[in-house]
Amino acid sequence: MRLGLPAGCEQRLVTRSYGPGLTVHFLGRFDLICLKLYAWSDTGTPRHGQDLKALNPTLDELSLASRWVLTHNEPDGFLPMLQEALIRLGASDVARNLD
Repeated sequence: MRLGLPAGCEQRLVTRSYGPGLTVHFLGRFDLICLKLYAWSDTGTPRHGQDLKALNPTLDELSLASRWVLTHNEPDGFLPMLQEALIRLGASDVARNLD
């Protein structure tokens, strides 16, 4: 969180009200894709990969999310992990274009 959320995330918040006095703001789909891609690439935790696959991101979403993810880690050691995650998502072209 100290490095920030994807630009424009506040405009993509999904707001739900649950009775009087309880309003919850949820991150939007693209922001979830960014955070899940980052977490899966960074930790390799299967749960993040499962969550990301359930979101069924498009190649365009993965490409944009990848660019954001790379701003949050040192690219030298992190890039191969990100590329592996993208390949496992069936986004080999996106992974190749990050070089």
